[in-house]
Amino acid sequence: MSALKEKMGEYINNGCRLGWLIDPQQRETRVYHGNGDIHTVPFDELLNGGEVLPGFAIRMSDIWSDTGL
Repeated sequence: MSALKEKMGEYINNGCRLGWLIDPQQRETRVYHGNGDIHTVPFDELLNGGEVLPGFAIRMSDIWSDTGL
């Protein structure tokens, strides 16, 4: 996971405005914003696309079971 976090940081540093790093083992999604903010959304909470994907929202628990997709 640390290599993926590092890679996500590279994407953001190179202009990506929004990134989701999905961690099925911890059942959470780390949300990376273009301004450098990072926050975590548990699978059972609503994940939204913010200004980058307006109107898009999903609860990862609706599509990701304990055994994967």
